[in-house]
Amino acid sequence: MSKSFGNLIGDEWCHSGQLIKNVSPLDADGVIGEYAIGSDDDVGREVAAARSAQVSWKRTTLQARADILFKVAKELSDRNDELGELLTREEGKTRAEGIGEVGRVANVLRVFAGEVLRLTGENLTSVRPNVSMEIGREPVGVVGVIRPWNFPIAIPSWKIGPALAFGNTVGRLQALRSRTIKRLGAGRYPPSGRHTGGRIQPSDGWRGDCARNYSVVSTRISRSRWLVRSTGSYFQTGQRCTASSRLIVVEQIPDRFVDALANRLEKLVVGHALDPSTQIEPVVNRQQFDQDMHYIDMGEREGARGRLIGRRPDRKTSGFYLPPTLFTETSNAMRINRYEIFGLVASVIRVKNYDEALSVANDTEFGLSAGIITNSRKHARHFHANSESGLVMVNLPTAGLDYHVPFGGKKALSYGKRVQGGMPQNSTRS
Repeated sequence: MSKSFGNLIGDEWCHSGQLIKNVSPLDADGVIGEYAIGSDDDVGREVAAARSAQVSWKRTTLQARADILFKVAKELSDRNDELGELLTREEGKTRAEGIGEVGRVANVLRVFAGEVLRLTGENLTSVRPNVSMEIGREPVGVVGVIRPWNFPIAIPSWKIGPALAFGNTVGRLQALRSRTIKRLGAGRYPPSGRHTGGRIQPSDGWRGDCARNYSVVSTRISRSRWLVRSTGSYFQTGQRCTASSRLIVVEQIPDRFVDALANRLEKLVVGHALDPSTQIEPVVNRQQFDQDMHYIDMGEREGARGRLIGRRPDRKTSGFYLPPTLFTETSNAMRINRYEIFGLVASVIRVKNYDEALSVANDTEFGLSAGIITNSRKHARHFHANSESGLVMVNLPTAGLDYHVPFGGKKALSYGKRVQGGMPQNSTRS
């Protein structure tokens, strides 16, 4: 019988009565546990508890805040293997990837623990005689965090770290285990819940709702549209917002590029995420598996040539295993190249030259991560300056970024300030 878990709100474990099963993608018959779904009343109590805690938290000394964040980072580092394996069981990524994500969270928290002690302000000279002015920074208040499932503790840390560092409380923290933070001295900051209030949808309506409620919003829709680095396409089963989906190749090299990529993909081992030999782990759940298959079928219907087509293999366990798919002879107008698949699918688009490649790359309403692989310094510099993407890589995979720099996109991909490093630059270029 699976265990059931409630939501820690303030100092109380709350059970709304409605539970959701957490099924492991490693084995669809294996239930990790049953978790309470937060009710509207739970959300109200959570926000109230966070607001109450924020009054004293914002008055906490900078050193005390830094010390707590450093302690949490150390605890995560000390329990790296344990928490990494929990991530593997819940999300499906390999054990090495899970351990790596926990380590990244520890590093992010260390960065913001240091930033706490560098909080700055300004003194200005007034236009009036004998008057001095001081500009300082104050906490926003309660921060609501909605986590994505593909990096369930790393991405929340980009928001939780700076929020706590600068005197705010957080309305949802199940990813970093509020019990751990409570035990290390942060008291009731912040409470934990599984659902958050409010409504976010991909339209202008939610922006208006937030504006009417005087809410500050930072969002990023998970889509990325152009890479030319094959190793970014299939890592973590393509379930990365910066994964390669369009591989734009100039006409001098497509055949040998496709042959080399296909040969490499055919040798990848699809298997259980806790098996050290596994290179392709299972898709996170049935819904995502079905979405992958929907787009694979769509690509074939649209006329894309399938050099490799992923089909569910026969296995001892009933997890959501799927080999990679590589489409060739595709056009930028195909839906597989216009929408995010978020799976083990990549498409090759042939172009005549660099200028056409840049044009095709920028021909999208989205712009999160882009990259170029080239020996031409001229093209590298030009692409660096003219790519319409928030993240631009030269001779590097597009998936993967240092944890102390800003992360975010352009066009229809971001609203509000950058996350992670959080500096105000418009883009990050490596």
